[in-house]
Amino acid sequence: MTGKSRIFVVSCLALLFVTISIVCVVSFHASRREYTKQQIAKSIADINAWLSDTNWIVDQSKKLVAIDSLAGGSAWPWFSEHFIRFKSGEWMVCCSGCSKHDPKAADFWVGKGSDGKWYFSSFHFCVGMIVLMGDGSPDSLASFVNDYYVHEFGGNPEDALKKTWPDPTRKSARW
Repeated sequence: MTGKSRIFVVSCLALLFVTISIVCVVSFHASRREYTKQQIAKSIADINAWLSDTNWIVDQSKKLVAIDSLAGGSAWPWFSEHFIRFKSGEWMVCCSGCSKHDPKAADFWVGKGSDGKWYFSSFHFCVGMIVLMGDGSPDSLASFVNDYYVHEFGGNPEDALKKTWPDPTRKSARW
């Protein structure tokens, strides 16, 4: 094999490798996006089911009060895995997904507030929304929306795939 033949073969193999790599990355991104969209759709269905149970919100609030009571009144727990309450008395029923917990999904968060609106964010709340543990309860739903790069949406899972965080044009009191 001549020098030019070797260069041609090596070039073809390199091009094949690059092409296969690109196809794999694009395929992974597309399947991850579709999987995340399915997880968001399931989360929306779960939230709707919880909200259709008139006792669910009351039960969640009672659980948080019970935790506070066990801590001697010093904890003022303001969130659980699927429920957030704000100092104003407003609340949010939510679900989140974390790529650390499920590598097949991108980070997402969806919720429905006491104002009847749907919200979403790509903010990384981490597994079990543990990031919230280090923060105190926001004063209101509006301050939560601002602090965690949350946006309104119409409940369509496709819309909740949009990236909201980080947003260099927006300043948050917390981030």
